[in-house]
Amino acid sequence: MVKVLHHLKSCLFSYIYASPDLNTIMNLYVELCQIALTHKIDWVIRGDFNEVLHAKEKLGGPSINNSLIDHLRNCLIKYGMVDLGYKGYKYN
Repeated sequence: MVKVLHHLKSCLFSYIYASPDLNTIMNLYVELCQIALTHKIDWVIRGDFNEVLHAKEKLGGPSINNSLIDHLRNCLIKYGMVDLGYKGYKYN
């Protein structure tokens, strides 16, 4: 929980460095959705989900898992989260 003293407003702040393990990442998505349901305040999530939201964001390497992409995208949409995007090299 982060509180800005000037504004008397609090928000959640989470930093994610996701595991590439399928079961672990699915559990992370479930937990993120549970947190979004539990806390009705602004929330900033930063970090690396080790996943892309769109196939065009990935270049080479193992093929993408459409099920994981759909689950992450649905979680973002359902709870009003916004991907701020990324500039730089594509995920490999």
